[in-house]
Amino acid sequence: MHTRRLVKRSVIGSRVYAPGLTGDAAPLTGVIQAVKQDNRDASTGHRRNVYTVLMQDGSVKKKKK
Repeated sequence: MHTRRLVKRSVIGSRVYAPGLTGDAAPLTGVIQAVKQDNRDASTGHRRNVYTVLMQDGSVKKKKK
């Protein structure tokens, strides 16, 4: 019996790259810890995802997309 691979539905635990805080060319790696929907722009019906990322230096960043 042949089975199909299911599509990954969650980005939690995915590794990401982000520019360093010092502004140099060395990117930092991080891991997505949480995803929430931002409802601040509810008048237009658009919802943005807010990603919480734990960076390799121990800092936590939030990014809206």
